[in-house]
Amino acid sequence: MHNSAFLKKVDSFGLIGSVTCAIHCALTPLVLSLLLTTGAHKAIFEGWEHLDLICLLIAPCLASLSLKEGYCKHQSKMPALIFALGFLLLLLGYSLEKLFSLSLSLEKIWHPLLMTLGGLIVASAHFLNIKLLNKNANCLKVCSSKNCY
Repeated sequence: MHNSAFLKKVDSFGLIGSVTCAIHCALTPLVLSLLLTTGAHKAIFEGWEHLDLICLLIAPCLASLSLKEGYCKHQSKMPALIFALGFLLLLLGYSLEKLFSLSLSLEKIWHPLLMTLGGLIVASAHFLNIKLLNKNANCLKVCSSKNCY
């Protein structure tokens, strides 16, 4: 089991990462459309399609560590439920064109929308977990192995 300071750092990292993801998902289509007029979009965004996948792989790792340990301390399932909703939106946004045969124009609208919303919801799960850890910082709840592991 990790101490609260470590969990807050992990949650802070998850919060920053999620907000960064949401900003990336919201601004990339705008920047890309501006760069289309110059032809510089291919050189600048080469390889960026893997950034979404990297975020999707890191998010559950951070969340499983911080939210599981956080639950042991504050006994609230709400951060995990909020994270699950956000992560489902991220997965849907990432796999939209693979799951459904949407037209390219519809995919370009829904992908950034779902990814941005999912990133913000994941960030709110980390934020709530930090708030609950701060609220229960003086609480002497002990995590038994039966509850958390």
